Amino acid sequence: GNGAAGWGAAGMDVVIEALVTFHEATVGLEPAGEGAGARGSGPPAGVTPRRSFAELLDRSRKTVSDGGLAEKQKWNALLKKAKKRIGGWQAAWDGRATDGWCHGDFHAGNVMSRSPAPDGPGVLIDFAQTRRGHWLEDAVYFEHQYWSVPEMLEGRQPTKMVVEGRRRLGLDLGHDWSDLAAALRAWFAISAPLTLGKTHGRAHLDAAMCRLERLAAGQVV
Repeated sequence: GNGAAGWGAAGMDVVIEALVTFHEATVGLEPAGEGAGARGSGPPAGVTPRRSFAELLDRSRKTVSDGGLAEKQKWNALLKKAKKRIGGWQAAWDGRATDGWCHGDFHAGNVMSRSPAPDGPGVLIDFAQTRRGHWLEDAVYFEHQYWSVPEMLEGRQPTKMVVEGRRRLGLDLGHDWSDLAAALRAWFAISAPLTLGKTHGRAHLDAAMCRLERLAAGQVV
């Protein structure tokens, strides 16, 4: 098969469709060992991540203070503003539905197809981190990987594409999905100083700062 990682922007439709199809296929699926018959034949439940926005923000502030960032003062001021909103972000995370399934490591390299984009269809692989959760966890995780390279998407908006795909298939979005999306974006933006030089570079740090500025101001991102 062909890996979607080399498809470029033309492959995004196939990649997103693979995720939405996965979400549709796992509706009502119980973890292995739970329920009876087919409902108990699903994958292991995995570990639902614990997220404390307060702890994350403290870790990020310490990293910024201890590091040699050129934007140190700006980051400190921004994280101070963000602190005023972490209660709402935490509430959105804690109140999310967790009866769906998340792939857990959704990126273009984990989608394969026998035909190159835009033909598809694509299928997800590597379910080592699959777990119970909310569909937005996959969508925003995927989205944030392109914050610093939006040109690779050629105008596509990954999370919006997942929303539209779910609507097309009649899948529930949840009444509070936009609040949760903001919380997840804030999580990844606040995390940016912690991932600098590890999983992301300087460009991602700058892109995350721009998003956190808007999120801290209560704007829609």
